[in-house]
Amino acid sequence: MGPVKRDRGIGSGRGDVGAGSDYLAPMQSPERSARLGRMGIVGRMEEAFRSAGILGLLQRDIDMAEFTGKNDPFGVDFGYRVGNSLKMFHALALNLSREPAVTLAYRYARIQDGMRKGGQDAMLTAVISQDAMRRREEVASGIGMLRANEIAVRDIADIAEIADEVRRELRAGDCRSKKQIGRSGARARRELRFFFCARKP
Repeated sequence: MGPVKRDRGIGSGRGDVGAGSDYLAPMQSPERSARLGRMGIVGRMEEAFRSAGILGLLQRDIDMAEFTGKNDPFGVDFGYRVGNSLKMFHALALNLSREPAVTLAYRYARIQDGMRKGGQDAMLTAVISQDAMRRREEVASGIGMLRANEIAVRDIADIAEIADEVRRELRAGDCRSKKQIGRSGARARRELRFFFCARKP
């Protein structure tokens, strides 16, 4: 049985990230800290997916307790299925330390292992703020840990490009399933197929 959507609640790049610096930046203003924080990244992701016309097609706050344990409230921010694969995107704030990266890498290892045992593939992309990461060498080591655990890392600055990539993949997958749906497809699915197959890339 795969992951299911959970109720939303409080809590829970292409482009390589350069090596960190020993320089410690001055304390950020509350507004800047909020913008670089996790929920700020989630908000920008949501906006980009909405602008691409795909927000309603994505799974949100995907409950991973089946793999991480019932006492762990962790949920992945966004995801969608392509065949037997669940492709996911999760915002990660690394402007203070690498600890969020360490925690995500640990959780993802369990998620990936559990899904593989069920005949499914998991693919996770951590969406981060490159501007924040440049400030501390410790954060750069967290990025390395994510990649070592097969987690892709993308910069929030690339979110419009990411959203377009997802739109194209959903469009391609829906067009490929056209023959399989046939006359038995529900009206909503026929309309969805028309929407994606009729739009230009």
